[in-house]
Amino acid sequence: AWGDRLDTARIGFVGHSYGGGAVPRLLFRAAVERQWGKDAVFVFIMAPWYCYEMPDTAFDRLPPHAKLIVEVFDEDNVNDPRIALDIFKKFPAPLEEKDFVVLHGDSLAGQVLRASHGVPAGALKFGPEVDLLDYYGVHRLVDALADYAVHGTPQAKTVALGNGAPSQRFMGMWNDNDSVRALYAGDNPSMPHAQTYYTNFWSHRMNPRAELTSGKAMDHETTIRNYMRLPWYKKMVEEDARQEERPAVDTAQPVDPQCYVPPPDSGYGAHGRHEVSERLFPHPGKGDANVHVITPDRLDTLMPVVLFAPALWKPSTQFYRGLIDHLASRGNLVIFSTYNYNRFFDHELRYRVLIQGFDAGLDLVAGKADTSRLAVVGHSYGAGAVPAIAWEYVKKRGWGSTGVALFVMSPWYMQNTSPEMLRDFPPHAKLVVQTYEGNRRMDWRIAEDLFYNIGIHPDEKDFVYLRDAVSAHCEIDADHDAPQSEDRDETNVIDFYGIYRMLDALMDYAYTGADAARRVALGNGGREQTFMGYWPDGSPVGAMRVTDRPSCPHRQRSFLFEWDNCRNPRRREYHPDE
Repeated sequence: AWGDRLDTARIGFVGHSYGGGAVPRLLFRAAVERQWGKDAVFVFIMAPWYCYEMPDTAFDRLPPHAKLIVEVFDEDNVNDPRIALDIFKKFPAPLEEKDFVVLHGDSLAGQVLRASHGVPAGALKFGPEVDLLDYYGVHRLVDALADYAVHGTPQAKTVALGNGAPSQRFMGMWNDNDSVRALYAGDNPSMPHAQTYYTNFWSHRMNPRAELTSGKAMDHETTIRNYMRLPWYKKMVEEDARQEERPAVDTAQPVDPQCYVPPPDSGYGAHGRHEVSERLFPHPGKGDANVHVITPDRLDTLMPVVLFAPALWKPSTQFYRGLIDHLASRGNLVIFSTYNYNRFFDHELRYRVLIQGFDAGLDLVAGKADTSRLAVVGHSYGAGAVPAIAWEYVKKRGWGSTGVALFVMSPWYMQNTSPEMLRDFPPHAKLVVQTYEGNRRMDWRIAEDLFYNIGIHPDEKDFVYLRDAVSAHCEIDADHDAPQSEDRDETNVIDFYGIYRMLDALMDYAYTGADAARRVALGNGGREQTFMGYWPDGSPVGAMRVTDRPSCPHRQRSFLFEWDNCRNPRRREYHPDE
């Protein structure tokens, strides 16, 4: 209809989500089959869904003179960024003519920029209002990419394909002249989450390119909540329980030496001297996935027990490899249990299944566990379960007579925990509650409620804010998934100093009462506690913040799970804004 007005020698494609995945095929039809774009081609792909009708041979025929930006959004849990990375890697343009971009969310004084899947949707009902993420992270980059492709303008190339140049990363200013968090741009992005985080994950059977790139079918660990009730998922769970341990695949990204802060070489936070063994078996209480028992090798003495409750959608030790191996290497017996996913609102059942898994794991190592020394560690949904788990084992069964350590990381809503249970909690327990600067999933008020209302004396508990680790050369996020690492190579300063060191000290103080351990775990903001190590250039990493009077600085609407959500059974028991 408009052919007589169009210059098909200069073309561009912009696509989002399903449309983003379609762009490579559309470009093939236009540039290869119709010979369009001889003078200029630019391609801008955002958060793509699966890419169809594009085998490697078709990617190889795309025009190599095309200019490409593939962009993903840090808070997007819909489309796995591995889909975007596959397109980026297979696109035949040279590296200097393409960039991979990650937009980050940010907040200041109640103003929130959410880098979610709906960013480019503008004012439509499926996306937020047009904001700085759109202006600087989408509109500005598209303008510059088109200008560079059509006119070859050097300034446009720096903005669109600057490989991380300051003018490319700039995202505008807040009203108080503070900079909005810069975007990432480069050629070697890391994947921020395991596949299980995403609704449309890379290894899904609907992705035609998954088997092309991996050469094998998906495995059990790549499943996610939307598909956990399907028959093929159940079949994979059963197959996984029968299989021997799979050989490890090295997928770690190179570590920038300017950004690597090594762990402490001794004391709290240092890796222990023991090798680690792991045994797993099908959950006896109708829990999904397996129960895992992780032990230090060749340790003949009784071992302190760590009960580890993971996030709801992280049903394997794979996702907490660094933390769990660290605990076992220091002589601890770690039991990792999971939940029942099919009963979405039956939290009583979930908690019961979780405890059944712990019991079964302990039965496996009967005679090796010192139940008088007990730590309960939880993350996300599992963190909200920590009080109920501790009540079961400490109050009802009398465990933890020597010491009890509770370590709560970015908790979801507490279920099956009455006000009386919190008030009458065993007072000899020691507690650290953590939340993370980049956490916009779990309202910090959930953590505040647990901290304020549990019956542990203020001198025996601390509330910790872990901040992003930022230097002149790099930025390491402290977000909701900070405790997770699929490989020990993925661990960083947030893990070593913010989590491992504090948890080691908390357990030591709970079991022995050592003053040195207390200063690190419950130092009430002292330097020994808040110290986060040194960057390679000798400058200190920004200290963590510790307080006994936490107060969330963000509005509830800043979080995915708000305090006043109807799923929060304690929203009428605690009033955080009073």
